[in-house]
Formats: sequence, structure tokens, C-alpha cells
Amino acid sequence: MSIGFYNKVKEVFKDAKIYAIVKPEIGELLNLFGNFERIYYFSKHQYKGFLGIYNWSKEINEKFDIYFSLPNSFSSALMGYFLRAKERIGYKNEFRNFLLTRAYNKPKNLHRVEEYCYLLKDFTENSLKNINVKLDIEPDENIMKLNSEYKIAININSEAQSRRMSIPKWAKIIEFLKKEIDAYFILTGSKKDIKRVYWLVETLSDKNRIINLAGKTNLIELSKIIKACDLMISTDSGPAHLSNALSVKTIVLFGAGDENNTAPYNKQFLKVIRINLDCSPCLKNKCPLSVPICLENINEEIIVESVLKALK
Repeated sequence: MSIGFYNKVKEVFKDAKIYAIVKPEIGELLNLFGNFERIYYFSKHQYKGFLGIYNWSKEINEKFDIYFSLPNSFSSALMGYFLRAKERIGYKNEFRNFLLTRAYNKPKNLHRVEEYCYLLKDFTENSLKNINVKLDIEPDENIMKLNSEYKIAININSEAQSRRMSIPKWAKIIEFLKKEIDAYFILTGSKKDIKRVYWLVETLSDKNRIINLAGKTNLIELSKIIKACDLMISTDSGPAHLSNALSVKTIVLFGAGDENNTAPYNKQFLKVIRINLDCSPCLKNKCPLSVPICLENINEEIIVESVLKALK
């Protein structure tokens, strides 16, 4: 979501030194963005509460001219305040406005990528055209060498329960695809996804063309694997955004969430599949129902047809 903003900062402030604050678990991805002067890691588990943020800020000796608060959270604005940045830029929120030197109204009906960039537009009063959300990396050689017509990455995981489709439904989709195309299916996931992906593999009838990489890659390795694939099928999650930024064709199965605000940004590489229900988009992380029917009711044949169309 922040790649476009970073590229615009480089464009507007050509000679600036750019620093970043990021969660440790995704920090390595910033190495694909470009050249940061330094990347600071902040963990809520290590630095708890407002006092934790204050103690963390005291460990940083750098003096900053401008601080952009991309997340619209109190803690993000508090970081800039404790860092004593001369200008602290962010969107208005009634509980954090006093921490910012310039608080703007958040524009409506924009993608989050554009929301971030508009912070820069409001501050510099420059036009922001041609937002570039793109990462580049060399593809994984082992995946490239696989002897099949297609290589398809599949991510069945998501942080939110409302964005996870059931294992039996995923199994049906993969079984249908195995009959239609000559492909290897590369299953991705973090260490906490190992059990869930294992259950899916055990459900499948033929495992010869299934490669289970859940818990076996870091984010840079995952990026190389996705880059080597012809297509990614994913729930609404981080790997879907990563695939889309790597210019890989990406099919996203959307449950809870507003696709106009949080879907992967590059439409030329994107296909969103969702069904409209009275309760959608609910924006909840946990579905009030036993299973998120907005995902469970998507017809498997529609998903398979979309995959075949994207590949061929």
C-alpha cells in the first residue's frame, strides 16, 4: 500500500534522505522498495503502550524535518510527536490532531494507495499523477525449471477469519484445475499457516504436482517464488498485494472488505471475484456467521474459468 507513496516522495524530494518505520515481520520487504537511509523497526510486543513508544523514540538520535503518518492511528501520530519532527503530516482524527502540525481531511472514495499519496499532495500542493506500485526481483530458478506448462501460486491464508475460505472449497478448486491444465501448484504461507496448508494437501487426491512451501520461506524468497509463477490465486491478504506489485496476474477472492479501498492496486494484473450479499462489505475481521458465506457461496466453476481465461 505504501510503495506508491515512497516512489512519489523520491520524485518530489529528489535529494532527501528517506527513513522508514516498519513492523519487524514485514521489514525485509522494504529492501525491494529502493534505497532508504535507514529502516527502523518497531514491535508492539517489545515496546508496549505509549511509554513503549516514548522509550523507542529515545533510542533514535536522528533529527527529522518531515514525518508522514500513513496509518490513521493514534500511535503512528504519537511516534512523530516523540521523534520531534518539525512537520508532522497525517489525516484528521479527533484523538490525534494535536500530535500533528498539519492534519488534513481524508479524501473519500479513494484507494488506500491514493489516500497515502494524497497526504503528499496536500502538503506539497503538487499534482500526483501516474502512481507507481511496482516491485521487481529475480524469479526463483527452481520454480522456473519445473516441467509443466504453468506454475500457479496459491495462498489460502489471511489474518482475518472473515477473509478465509474453507479447506474443502479450496480442495475442490485445485482438483478442478488439475483436470483442466498442466500445472504445478505452489502453496504458500507463514509458519502459523503450516497446519492449515497441511490439511489442504492431505485432502487432495494426487499430490504429485503440489509443492507445499508454507513456513519455509521468508518474504524475499516468497517474492522470488511468486515472480516465477504465471498466476497467483489468493484470498484478500498480503501475498495478493505482493503478487500484484510484482506484475504477476492475480486473482483475489474477496470476502469481507471493500475492494475499492483495499484490493491490489494494479488493475491490469488483477481479477477480483466476489458475490454481493446484504451484509457485504462488512469490513469485519470475524464473520458473525459460522463461516464467511461471502466466500463459501462463490461458485468454484467461476473461479476456475477466471483462472483459465487469465492463463490462456
